[in-house]
Amino acid sequence: MNHLIMPVILEHYLLSARHCITCLFLISSGLVINATRSIAQLPDWRLGFEYNELPPPFTTETSHDTLLSRLAFVLNAQQTGSINVNGNGWVAMQPNESSPINFNEADGWIKRFQDANFEMLFYLTPNTAWSQVDNEACINGPGDDECAPDSAHLQHWIDYVKAVVERYDGDGVGDMPALMKPVHFYVMPQEVSFSGGGGGDADEANGVSFWDDNMQHLIELHQLTYQAIHDADPSGNSKLVGSGGWFFDLYSDFPDYPDIEGSTVQARLNGQNLFGSIYQKAFDSLKVLLLGLSDTTGGIKCDYIGWHPHSGWKATDQSFKFIKIYAPSLPIFVDDMWSAMLTSWNGLFFTLKDGYCQFIGGDSIEGDFPNASIASYQELFNGLESGDTGITNWYNAKTSREAVKCITTAFGEGAERIHFSLANDINPDNILLYFASQPYRYTGMVERKDNGFAPKPVMYTLRLLADKLQHFTSVEELSVSNNPKTRIYKFLLPDDKACLIAWSEAGWNTETPEIANGETVLIPVNDDTLNVWHLVTLPGNTSPTVSPIVASNGFISMQLGFEPVLIEDLGTAPTGLTMLQKNKLELQAFPNPVTDVVTIQYDHPKGMNVSLQLYNLFGRKVAERMLPDVLKGEQMTRLDLSMLPDGIYLLQVITGSSAGSIIIEKKGIHR
Repeated sequence: MNHLIMPVILEHYLLSARHCITCLFLISSGLVINATRSIAQLPDWRLGFEYNELPPPFTTETSHDTLLSRLAFVLNAQQTGSINVNGNGWVAMQPNESSPINFNEADGWIKRFQDANFEMLFYLTPNTAWSQVDNEACINGPGDDECAPDSAHLQHWIDYVKAVVERYDGDGVGDMPALMKPVHFYVMPQEVSFSGGGGGDADEANGVSFWDDNMQHLIELHQLTYQAIHDADPSGNSKLVGSGGWFFDLYSDFPDYPDIEGSTVQARLNGQNLFGSIYQKAFDSLKVLLLGLSDTTGGIKCDYIGWHPHSGWKATDQSFKFIKIYAPSLPIFVDDMWSAMLTSWNGLFFTLKDGYCQFIGGDSIEGDFPNASIASYQELFNGLESGDTGITNWYNAKTSREAVKCITTAFGEGAERIHFSLANDINPDNILLYFASQPYRYTGMVERKDNGFAPKPVMYTLRLLADKLQHFTSVEELSVSNNPKTRIYKFLLPDDKACLIAWSEAGWNTETPEIANGETVLIPVNDDTLNVWHLVTLPGNTSPTVSPIVASNGFISMQLGFEPVLIEDLGTAPTGLTMLQKNKLELQAFPNPVTDVVTIQYDHPKGMNVSLQLYNLFGRKVAERMLPDVLKGEQMTRLDLSMLPDGIYLLQVITGSSAGSIIIEKKGIHR
């Protein structure tokens, strides 16, 4: 974890603590694995955890075994997984220029994890002061500075990386004794812009950041690191996850959607935010980073773009659009993602904004909070801290819902691998983290060590997610609404099966988020009868509930809400409905609801015939209209629905290789 919440003067002092965190991969990606494959070959899991326990004597091996058994329970059908820890980075393994590399702590973690059938992810952290002495761009802030080595010490970094990879790649040459679970993924510094203090560009200029050097040095360091990894392991099974950022709550309410650099975003970056800070340089520096990492001129820089999308599913959606624009050729790797809602902190030197926000404030983005029972973020934290049953149960239920939406959106918008944070709540004896952990102290999948790592509802929900999504081969968003707060992602599985995950935050729902109050949508499916799985959100429940839903002519109709549902489609028969890809053809309908005549507006990509097809809730085509030789450009078409009964209808507009859909509500009689 590299996003501690703390007073500015202490922020860098505690940076070393963030490397005492581990990560666990879980869900299988569906890659075919030969039963006799080498231990060095790439693993096939998708979903993981951030593991935040300390080594003995702080946490006993018995406690580690208990926690690992919880993770194995979630893992379930996959039977294997991966965890990582890197102590305090390079400085802990080679504190002096002449020191030999000390592998003892890393070896200990790898042995502990592989005994539980897990492997390790490795953070590569360039934080040795002795290697930076002549790097004039390195900002000397508090704590260990993360900067590129100066020219005289670049070879030391290369030698360090090669030594680590050679020891843990599992190729049988120079390996750690008794290595059974090789390291496959190495992660460069993350959250390199937008520091946690709220001061924006001014903070970063003073070294209050997680990267204390310029972006050009970071890009060049990636190229050297990538080459060192692949020199040490020519098989290609050892991968480099490139640096990335975190935008906090900049995008958490869909400003200017879908534009990621619209006028609202620009205003927030330039002072219209909770701290009155300027973030423009940090924002632009992330563009430079992504463009540089995706540019293969002179050599490849990395295998993945890393990112920490901590601020909810809507922020994840927009952040990943940012990545796709500036680094479109690289897959996304999320090594750390807080899925739970964060609380607040009344600190010694400043008061953190509610929800660990910097731009707009938490209650403007949640949609189901505050409520009649919990009036503020401070009241939420106080209730969690005191063990208030009602507040704790509410928070744990929300965590279960948010985890599914965050993970689903991240996969749906381009992530290949994702880590849920945290595996367990922060323990009071973790002196490096606990005092500064207030906003995320209770975000864990299970409770604290002194509570025996007792499971929370989200643990059982994540097992459901892992079971239903294992072996998914691809994912697409179904276009069933023009409201971006309504989402359906379809995960394609082997044997023509699928799992759809759906929700709608179209309306505020502060008191009963478990009851659907969002949009009613028509969903194209293949099976006649489908299973709808409901999340585990209540204490004492250990199994999700399931209910059947019957399709009619290839559709199901469902009202969605804040609580996602998983729809299991076993794929017995194809439908006649054209499967639509999001943003292929954007439609608008007005008025909507409509009493008689509705106008459909769309931007026609090129001159050709256009087909308009209207379906009712039962999937029956009730109207069709063909428009020949429609010209390219913005078009408006009127449809007379006066003869149709009131209800919900799905309109499809199909032209060549483009298609779009929109829900239309027919309501009332025209007089």
